[in-house]
Amino acid sequence: MAVSDGVQTPTPQMVGNAFVEQYYSILHRDPDHVHRFYHESSVLSRPEEDGTMTTVTTTA
Repeated sequence: MAVSDGVQTPTPQMVGNAFVEQYYSILHRDPDHVHRFYHESSVLSRPEEDGTMTTVTTTA
């Protein structure tokens, strides 16, 4: 983790964990608000078995 001026840059793992924790917490407690995680145009990326990334853009 990089440190610059005393501020730590979060790792991708930390960002992912924070997102999942918030998302599922809201989904459980207040599912009517889970839509706030999405925009009319959203991007989903995931790794394929060979390591390449597949990205899909969705529109409402």
